[in-house]
Amino acid sequence: MTEQFIIKPHTPLSFITKLLLISILFGTGITVYYNSLTTPFLFDDLVFIVRDYAIRMTDLSYEALKTAAIEGLPRQRYLPNISFAFNYYFDQLDPFGYHVVNLAIHLMTAVFLFLFIRLTLRVYPHKTDSLNPDLIAFFTAMLWIAQPVGTQAVTYICQRMASMVAMFYVLSLLFYAKARILTIQYPRRRTATGLCFAGCAASAICAVATKENAGTLPLVILVYEWFFFQNMRVRWSKRQLLWGAFFIFVFAGVVLWYMGENPLHRIFNSYKRRDFTMIERVMTEFRIVVYYISLFLWAPPGRLNLDHDYPLSISLINPPTTVMAFITITGLLALCAYTAKKHRLFSFAILWFFLTQATESTIIGIELIFEHRTYLPFMMVSLMAVMLEHRIFQNRKIAGALLCAVTLIFSAWSFQRNRTWQNPVGFWQDSMQKSPNKHRPHFSLGNAHSDAGHFHEAISEFEKAIQINPDRVDAYNNIGFALIQLGKPLKAIAYFQKALTLNPDHIEARNNLANSLMKLNKIDQAIHHFKFILERQPNYVEANINMGAALAQKGMIDEALSRYRTAIKYDPYNPEAYNNKGVLLAQKKMFSEARSHFQKALSLRPGYTSALTNLRQLERIEK
Repeated sequence: MTEQFIIKPHTPLSFITKLLLISILFGTGITVYYNSLTTPFLFDDLVFIVRDYAIRMTDLSYEALKTAAIEGLPRQRYLPNISFAFNYYFDQLDPFGYHVVNLAIHLMTAVFLFLFIRLTLRVYPHKTDSLNPDLIAFFTAMLWIAQPVGTQAVTYICQRMASMVAMFYVLSLLFYAKARILTIQYPRRRTATGLCFAGCAASAICAVATKENAGTLPLVILVYEWFFFQNMRVRWSKRQLLWGAFFIFVFAGVVLWYMGENPLHRIFNSYKRRDFTMIERVMTEFRIVVYYISLFLWAPPGRLNLDHDYPLSISLINPPTTVMAFITITGLLALCAYTAKKHRLFSFAILWFFLTQATESTIIGIELIFEHRTYLPFMMVSLMAVMLEHRIFQNRKIAGALLCAVTLIFSAWSFQRNRTWQNPVGFWQDSMQKSPNKHRPHFSLGNAHSDAGHFHEAISEFEKAIQINPDRVDAYNNIGFALIQLGKPLKAIAYFQKALTLNPDHIEARNNLANSLMKLNKIDQAIHHFKFILERQPNYVEANINMGAALAQKGMIDEALSRYRTAIKYDPYNPEAYNNKGVLLAQKKMFSEARSHFQKALSLRPGYTSALTNLRQLERIEK
C-alpha cells in the first residue's frame, strides 16, 4: 500500500480534546458499572475462584504464581488465574477488589479500541473527507463500553477471561497497525517499528495465555493486512506470501497448543458429555449468532439472561428459523464479499464478527450460548453501526446527538441489568423466570435461597431441578445439606446416599454424609468417609476441618491438630480452622498459642461468636 491510503483527519483534535474523550469513556464506564462493584460471587465464580485453592496466594512468590497459573481452573488460562491469585492476595474473598479489576480491564480495552479505530481509519482507503477518526473512534468505543450485553463479561467476575482476552486481542492489533504505518511513513525508524511488532507479539502471547478464542488473532491480523495494507491484491510478492504463511503457521500452532496433537479427536470427544450432536450444535448456532446480532440492536434487561434455554435445531427446517438464520448468515457473508472493494471497513467488520465468533460458535462441543461471547465480536459491529449512522445522517450534529441518545439508552439498560446481578436470589429468580424449563436456574436459585438461610424454599427449587433432570447429583446433595440445617440429619443421609449412588466420587456429598453421621454420634463411620475424601483430595479444607473435629471427639488431639494445620496451610484465611485449633491448644494448656488463634479467627471474621466465647473462657481460666 502506498502513502495515498493514509488519510489525515479533516479537523484534527487537540491532545486535550482527545484526553477529554478518553475521560468521557472512563466516566461512562464507571457510571454504568459502579453499582456492580459489590455484586457477590455467582455461578462459575464459585468454581473458578471461591473453591479453587490453587489461586489462594498468600505470599508473593514464584511458586505461588506458578501454582495459580498451572493448577488454576480452567486449565491453560494462565493470566486470568494469576490475576485472581493477586486479587485473593489483596482481597481474599471480598468481591469488591475483583470487580474493580474487571472494570479497569473494561475501561482499558475501550481505550485500546478507541486508538485502534483511529489508526484503522488512517489507512482506510476511502475518498471522502468527512471522516474524523477521533470522533468515529470515540463513538465506537462509547457504544461498545455501554453495550448491555457486555455486562456478562464485566459484572460476572470469572468472565474476566472474556474481557481480558479482548483487551490483549485489540492491543495486539493496535501495535500491528502502528508498526505497519511506521514501515510506510518512516521506513528508517526500525527501532520504533521493531518495538511495535514486539508489542504485537507480546500482546498476542498474552491473549493466547488468557482464553482459547485468541486463536483467531493470527487470521484477523492476516485479513487486516490484506484489507488495509495490501489493497486486497490477489497477487502477492514472495515476501508477502511468506508473511501470510507465517500467520497461518502461527494459527496452526495455537490450535495445536490448545487442542493437542489430534484436534479432531479432542473436538469429537467434547460431545460425549453433551445432549446434542455436532450437527445439531452447528445448526443451532446459526440461530444463536443471529440472536446475538439482535442483542446488539435491542438488549433491554428483559432479553438478557445468564442461562438461556435455547432449543436445539434438529434439522434445517426444524425449527423453520434455522434455515432463515442460515440464509441470513449466508447473506451477510455475501454482502461482505460484495462490499469489500467499495466499503472495505463494513466488509472487515462483518468478517471480524464471524471470525471472532468462530471458536465458540462452530464445531467445538461447548455449551450453546452465553452472552459474554459477544464481547469481542461487538467491537467492530459498534464501528459499523457508527459508520452507517454517519452515512445516513450527513449532518454531524444530528449524527452525534443520535449516537449520544443511543449510548444513554444502552447505559440505562446496562445499569438496570447490573442491579439484577446485585442480589443472588433476585438474579436467579430472573433467570428461572426466563428459562423455567431448564434445571440449572432452579438449582442455582435453590443455592441462593440456601445461602440466604431460606432452606424450605431451597429444597423446593432443588426438587424442581430434579424433576427436570433426575440425575442432577448436586441437587440431591444440596437438599441433604438444607435438611441438616433444618435439624433433620437422618433424613438428609438418604439424599447424600442417593447422590453417592449416582456418583461415588462426589466429594461434597460424602463430606456432608460424614457430617450427618457425626451429628448422629457415628464418629467411626464419619472418619471412614473423611479418610476416603482426603486420600483423593488432601487439600480439601472443609474435610480437613471436619476430620479434625471427629478426631478430637475421639480424644486424638495431636492428630486433630495436624488436620487443622493442614487446613490452615491450604486456606490461611479460614476462621473456623483457627478457632478449632485454638480450642485444642487450650486443652493442651498452650494458652498463649490458643489466644493468638482465637484472635486470628476474630480478625478474619469480626463478631465470630464461637471464637469470641472461647477467648472469654480462656481469659477466665488464666485469671
